Amino acid sequence: MKYLNNQATEVFNKLIALAKDNEGHVKIKNNDVFKPVSVEHLYTHDFGAFKAESYSIAHYDIQNGDLMADPEITFIFIPDLNRVYPSSFTNHYVGIYKESLFEENGKWKIWEKEQTDEAIFCNTWMMNIKQQQQI
Repeated sequence: MKYLNNQATEVFNKLIALAKDNEGHVKIKNNDVFKPVSVEHLYTHDFGAFKAESYSIAHYDIQNGDLMADPEITFIFIPDLNRVYPSSFTNHYVGIYKESLFEENGKWKIWEKEQTDEAIFCNTWMMNIKQQQQI
């Protein structure tokens, strides 16, 4: 299972701190050039022996009156380990929804290649968000 690198985890922690300061959700728009980033605490749960929190981080647009994710990534965050695992990827514009880390019948399952690809993407994406939103 692949987790975000230290730099991306630092950005993730800043994003969720902003959400926690705003009742669990926040929309960050620090410029007019790049899409805002939305951060939302989804729920708290067990992840193996650890307590975990699930979050959604996304860029959204509106097309024909519909909210469109471009992309939305959900994450499982284990505060005790300071580890962040991507768990799903959505991009409405190209019709993609993939769960890579999910609970089924009380057991956690992983699609190893997809989850690794998501983590690699998110390492870059977090740095882009940091630069674009001046976080």
